[in-house]
Amino acid sequence: MQVQSEQSCDQTEFLHPNGTCVACPVCGPGEQLSEDCGFGDGGEGVCMLCEGGRFSPDTSVAPCRRCTQCNLLNRLEKTACSLTSDALCGQCLPG
Repeated sequence: MQVQSEQSCDQTEFLHPNGTCVACPVCGPGEQLSEDCGFGDGGEGVCMLCEGGRFSPDTSVAPCRRCTQCNLLNRLEKTACSLTSDALCGQCLPG
């Protein structure tokens, strides 16, 4: 009797029902997949916009990242966070 080992997919692939590893969909800047994908998990999710307070600067399979909150760093916000870029903090808050 021969034992089959489970297919091992890399960090940017999911295991298709036919037993092969398939590349996760890639989303553009400001987007993320509707479900986790990679290391064999996930599936053919769709790209959706980052939720409020999150951004994604690159084309990738990575989830959106949390925006820097300048006020928590006691800094003024020079540029607000957008779908494609993090907030840019400036000088220390007065006081």
